Amino acid sequence: MNESIISSVLKIKLCCESVFVSIRNICIIVHIIVCHFPVVFGNSCRAYGNLRLEPLNELSDFAILVPAKSERRQDMITAKGICKSFRDKQVLSGIDLDIKPGMIFGLLGPSGAGKTTLIKIITGQLGSDSGEVSVFGKNVKELSGEDRKQIGIMMDDHGVYDRLSVADNLKIFCDIYGISYSEIGKALSETGLADSAKKPAMKLSKGMHARLKLARVFLIEPKILFLDEPTSGLDPMTMKYIHKLITARRDAGCTVFLTTHNMEEATVLCDEVALLNEGKIVERGQPSEICRRYNHQKKINIHLKAGGDISFAHDAESAGEIKKLMEQGILETIHSSEPTLETVFIELTGRKLEAEEEIRYA
Repeated sequence: MNESIISSVLKIKLCCESVFVSIRNICIIVHIIVCHFPVVFGNSCRAYGNLRLEPLNELSDFAILVPAKSERRQDMITAKGICKSFRDKQVLSGIDLDIKPGMIFGLLGPSGAGKTTLIKIITGQLGSDSGEVSVFGKNVKELSGEDRKQIGIMMDDHGVYDRLSVADNLKIFCDIYGISYSEIGKALSETGLADSAKKPAMKLSKGMHARLKLARVFLIEPKILFLDEPTSGLDPMTMKYIHKLITARRDAGCTVFLTTHNMEEATVLCDEVALLNEGKIVERGQPSEICRRYNHQKKINIHLKAGGDISFAHDAESAGEIKKLMEQGILETIHSSEPTLETVFIELTGRKLEAEEEIRYA
């Protein structure tokens, strides 16, 4: 009797262990299927890491495991159909823009083309007649105070007090934004003004003045930086220094929106550009891509040591002729014929990017 009971108990125990092992194995198998194989059962649409379950159809009890759709990187700045007129002058006409995070975007055009007006509309300083602007995914009219603290704007000489020292100028800016004075030293060092902290702003050179304006906007560690003609009138060395500061900000994740009529600067500095003429964007893309797009001549230009110039078609037949010149040692320079942004702009608009007197409106 006792032996029979013990035997039954042992059988029940073995059966339970077997069931437990089976359940554990089933769980392991389900886990493997969910994580590594595309076909699974059940019609829920749960996500598993980078995968999610999607029903085969509305009536099916089965689902297929597919890669989860990656979220599209939100544009930092979006403009749709922006129009603006002053009295009877149309300044902007149907401007569309979408600017990705962490890029330097250049808006290029002659003075008076509408560049500054567009910046003022995007930053909420000026209303448009029609169209919509979004910054950080929000309508610019709905940006909070905290949102606006993440936007740095450098325009003309606004906010620089000539009689105050460099450091005192930055202190005023710190007071406005609630920034600790301890951040001033970092901004001065970054812009190369640490040794000029006590110098009155009126005694700064034009290049140092530009760096002071950059130091001011760097204080807030902006996510978006608007620079209106940041190197206008500066010497080449100072211009390169400013470029270095701007690219460092881009590399740190800041989105930079700059305006310029210097096409050479845009080619070197910008990840993407838009050419603005008489209030309309006439072309957009990467600078090198735009130049290749308008390379109609497709020629190779050679300058000889003797002083002559020869142009060859960009084809296989010319390769042999060019090789002969190189073997003879009479070739000094060789260049392909891609146009510059300047020549592309002239082709599209029939006008040069000469500095024109900018029309300013109250």
